[in-house]
Amino acid sequence: MTLVDTAVKDIPALSLFESIFSATMDAIGVFAVDGTVVQFNKSFEMMFGYASSELVGKVLPVTR
Repeated sequence: MTLVDTAVKDIPALSLFESIFSATMDAIGVFAVDGTVVQFNKSFEMMFGYASSELVGKVLPVTR
């Protein structure tokens, strides 16, 4: 069982993760194994100057 499977089954944990992810002042990016952007928070947007809609589903050159 993966961490994602566990989180999906444990809705309170998923809710806590989402709260921390969106409220933290740290820039957090989530990437797939191939470097594709899955998700990032507002702090990441502010630090790197990209909107979520610009990068989700794309590969950042620095992740390769």
